[in-house]
Amino acid sequence: MGSRTLVAAACAGDDSHGQYMVDCKNTKPSRFVRSEEGQKVQKRVYEELLQALEEIQPGITKNI
Repeated sequence: MGSRTLVAAACAGDDSHGQYMVDCKNTKPSRFVRSEEGQKVQKRVYEELLQALEEIQPGITKNI
């Protein structure tokens, strides 16, 4: 079940590229995601993910 949105996104047309998907449908992101606090959380999660990836494979984030 967890892969449904990924499969739907992969099968969707070019007009769906870069769009936010929920339950296999293009959707407007929530207020939280669009809020200043939400953007701070997104940045923190991204930085933590990069750090975790670097611990697993040093230098991997240079490809991003």
